[in-house]
Amino acid sequence: MNSMLYAKKRMSFLSKLLVVLMIFSICMPSMPVHAGENDVTAYGFEIDNSYNGKWTTGNLRKTYAEGEWVAFQTEISNINWSLTDPNGLNRIGVEFDFYDIGRYFDLVRNVSVGLELLPDSHGFPATGMSLTEPSPGGAMPLGNEADVNAAQRDPNNPYEHYFEGFALINKTIDITDHMNIAMDGTKGTATDATRKFCVTLEQIKQAYWDEYGIDIEGENKIVLYFQLHLSRTWLWNNVSSFNGELPLVHAYTSHPTDKWGG
Repeated sequence: MNSMLYAKKRMSFLSKLLVVLMIFSICMPSMPVHAGENDVTAYGFEIDNSYNGKWTTGNLRKTYAEGEWVAFQTEISNINWSLTDPNGLNRIGVEFDFYDIGRYFDLVRNVSVGLELLPDSHGFPATGMSLTEPSPGGAMPLGNEADVNAAQRDPNNPYEHYFEGFALINKTIDITDHMNIAMDGTKGTATDATRKFCVTLEQIKQAYWDEYGIDIEGENKIVLYFQLHLSRTWLWNNVSSFNGELPLVHAYTSHPTDKWGG
């Protein structure tokens, strides 16, 4: 593998890109607005040049590079849980940059729900204790270059990671068809400007019940955690004669990235 892809490049576009990404779509296109701007606060995980991390609503700096995962959490408050009220929140969608003059984000994972915002010490979840299925865990350590690299490049294989107190939605619910899709709900094309993923309120409730046996309907707020993958340009720009001249990125259709929108 090309080692240059794992160098800590100072990518000038990234800080601007991640600020743009902080604009979240809480409803799907052609749907009524279900949560006002004041009800949603979006955070990205910033890692500074001293390799310390914190949640911020602003610039995420330039310590992320191609092939690495960027962590986000979004707090949604004043939730109307009614499925019959036209003003109820029945699904949550997140729109992100996919393609413009270059590749941006191309995979989504770790979509999980909790009830409280994660502290600055919790940016990237560590593996859980179970050896047979996904299970909640603590936080991966940061503070030096090696640990930050390990957190940003964690393969999450064979199981996805998620934090204690959060429920991994695709642990018991198949949301593959709603990951990394075009804004019109189709699979999209390689040149879509933006993509989205979405989960329904029923899926959120069910996932939390499956994990903890707690019914969260009626809670005033929820927190959605997820990670987005910074595209590897060489995978998109090169083909392999071993797979029918398909782009190398076609490898994302295999486990585990097939569930992440590959």
